[in-house]
Amino acid sequence: MNPEYASAYIGKLCAELRIQTETSLPRHEKPLDSMSNFQKALRFADSDYKSVLMRYNQENQKLIETKKNEEHKRAEEKRKRDEEQRKSVEEEQRLKRKREEQERLSRTPAIYVQLVQRMNRAIATKTPLELLFIAKGFKEIGFYADSLALSEQCETMKSALYREEVKRDDTWK
Repeated sequence: MNPEYASAYIGKLCAELRIQTETSLPRHEKPLDSMSNFQKALRFADSDYKSVLMRYNQENQKLIETKKNEEHKRAEEKRKRDEEQRKSVEEEQRLKRKREEQERLSRTPAIYVQLVQRMNRAIATKTPLELLFIAKGFKEIGFYADSLALSEQCETMKSALYREEVKRDDTWK
């Protein structure tokens, strides 16, 4: 091979890239100007052939840039879809928490009444352990009416009942 024959380098490049004709060079996904056989062909080409090769290179660069922009656009669209989906999930979770809170609030008066009734029975039957559970129940609805005060009252009564039991046990000894 003549070392200064530009077409031979293009032929080698086509074989290397496994393409049939040099007119397919611009459609290759890698930059032509980074390939040594293309650089050698440019160096040894006459002015007419050099302009053809330069056109191939420009078309190739344009194609690569277009693909790069398309990939960037697809990635950005995917990012936006993912962000929209994340926001949608967050909104669904927020609405679910709001519904659950509203449901809990709607049940609170009934829970309060039940706790007051249980408290009265526990006081009447002198059951300190039950008062402990009732105190926790009042704490859970602490924002409603006088629940926190009743919780403290249950704790105080529980402690008093325990002290009373201890005194009773000591007197039997």
